[in-house]
Amino acid sequence: SWDCVILDLNLPGAHGLNILRDIKSLAPSTPILIYSVHPDTQFGLPAIQAGADGYLSKDRGASELLDAVSRICSGRKYISSD
Repeated sequence: SWDCVILDLNLPGAHGLNILRDIKSLAPSTPILIYSVHPDTQFGLPAIQAGADGYLSKDRGASELLDAVSRICSGRKYISSD
């Protein structure tokens, strides 16, 4: 079992949202943070609707990544303040 999953949307041979759905079907209580180059305005809502617990774009700082992981691991959702 995993404490959490940090998942990119751009994966060779697959789209991250499909992988997200697969993980959630196998381990529904595992918190998943999408960490992507795409802005949250583009994929944030679709990711949350697909089962992600949070969404963070890669242009954010390391401290925000740590905050996002902490939040999803404590059972809350995360989307950047922007």
